[in-house]
Amino acid sequence: MDYICFNDKFKDQNGAWKIVPIPDDLKYLSNVKKQRVLKICPHRYLNEYDVSIWVDGNI
Repeated sequence: MDYICFNDKFKDQNGAWKIVPIPDDLKYLSNVKKQRVLKICPHRYLNEYDVSIWVDGNI
């Protein structure tokens, strides 16, 4: 299992998390729209995975 963090500020790996830069095709969207695209369409950016689970700060 991989823990992936899409991030536009940090490039370094942090322990168990794999830091992935925000894709270039999303750079002109607002932050809200960026996270929605990544949440709803992870298959576009994580095509090597069969399953993804979105976790955020709201539980």
